[in-house]
Amino acid sequence: MKFAPTFLALALLAPLAAWSQVTVALQIGPPPLPFYVQPPIPGDGYLWTPGYWGWNPADRDYYWIPGTWVLAPTPGYLWTPGYWGYSGSGYRWTVGYWGVRVGFYGGINYGYGYNGAGYYGGRWERGAFHYNTSVNNVNTTVVHNVYNTKVVNNYNSTRVSYNGGSNGVRAQPTPTQDQERRNKHFEQTPNQVEHERTAMKTPTQKASVNHGVPQVAATPRASALEAPNAIRASNRAAMAPAYSPAQRSKDRAAAQPGNVARSEADANAPTRKSSEQEQPGAGSGEPQAVKRDQPTPMQQQPAQARSKPEQRVQAQPDDARQRTQQAQAGNAQPRPEGKPQSKPQPQAENNLARAQGEPQLKDKQRE
Repeated sequence: MKFAPTFLALALLAPLAAWSQVTVALQIGPPPLPFYVQPPIPGDGYLWTPGYWGWNPADRDYYWIPGTWVLAPTPGYLWTPGYWGYSGSGYRWTVGYWGVRVGFYGGINYGYGYNGAGYYGGRWERGAFHYNTSVNNVNTTVVHNVYNTKVVNNYNSTRVSYNGGSNGVRAQPTPTQDQERRNKHFEQTPNQVEHERTAMKTPTQKASVNHGVPQVAATPRASALEAPNAIRASNRAAMAPAYSPAQRSKDRAAAQPGNVARSEADANAPTRKSSEQEQPGAGSGEPQAVKRDQPTPMQQQPAQARSKPEQRVQAQPDDARQRTQQAQAGNAQPRPEGKPQSKPQPQAENNLARAQGEPQLKDKQRE
């Protein structure tokens, strides 16, 4: 079992404090939460910390801090995510922390076990963390402390990322959650603080650049924004209610080195070429692509029918001249049956040939 060093004096982390340690009041709320798939867990002892929007005072812009796997500061502690909340003067950030129980995080549905209240992604048992595979991307051949409990996830279509205000989440802390924040807890670990700083220094993480769809939405480890299996966000509005085994296998394949994993919306809705048209599939319910530049059988049939008369018209003049020359030479007799005719001739051509050959036949009979 791996753990980060136990931080019994995390107050000394003040020099490492990022923007989130500073109280700010903003007049514009953060963008909606992007949709992304969870990268595979890197090893035993790591806990999932969801992504969130940070604020860069220098740029006066929001930027996305990717969700990531981190080591707990000490056994038995869980992560309570931070959240944006609206007060009378604007939007303020409340920092996350490590504690023996998960406290209030604004009712924000961050996903992957953080459904707005509490944490359903795992639990501590006898000094070891056990993972709920229904909401976590865990390779059970590597991590054996697992269980499977179905989690009902009621995602809203707006993916709102803040509490209060005109359109924010309507949730208030319970007395137990209030007390939990006042209890002994640990602040962000140095790895988490560095993770924030790395995201802040990455231009593509800024909301003004990515328009709410970050280039890197999740990472397998803290600060690994350039890792080959870092996860890109999707512009899909709602997340999947559960992390199914089929989806887990698909994400593992997509997260191999050299690939950038895609969201379930991309897998179900592949990009189509401009020359294709989506039409309902037969019996499957899935859209199928029909290429417009390929004619259907009904469209091909008239073209074939038209080609035949054109070939006959081209063959008629030569064939007619040949028969006329034969008739003039006195050989107007039909061809032997052993030599089939190449093509039947129109009635008008046969009449013309007979008309031209009859005078010569009559002269021969008189002789």
